[in-house]
Amino acid sequence: MTKARHVYDDTAKPFEARLTTIDDKFEWEIRDVVDDCLEQACALFEQGIGVRKVASELGISKSRAGRLRQRLVEEGWLNDEAKPDNDENT
Repeated sequence: MTKARHVYDDTAKPFEARLTTIDDKFEWEIRDVVDDCLEQACALFEQGIGVRKVASELGISKSRAGRLRQRLVEEGWLNDEAKPDNDENT
């Protein structure tokens, strides 16, 4: 068995699994875990709000807000041009 370090593709996405019983049969329910702040951050960034303000609004660190913004751009949720007019995006 080898360690799976630096695995970043879709196979490494977090998920939630729950074993349920239906008619005396066991069945796994599996669903993706979505970052709670992702959709909220997207809405704020689309309004032109900068990283610092988003971090403050969501109660997260500036670095996490920046990573969320980067993820939103990379996954196509947010247009890279949706940047604030002022200097608060750093």
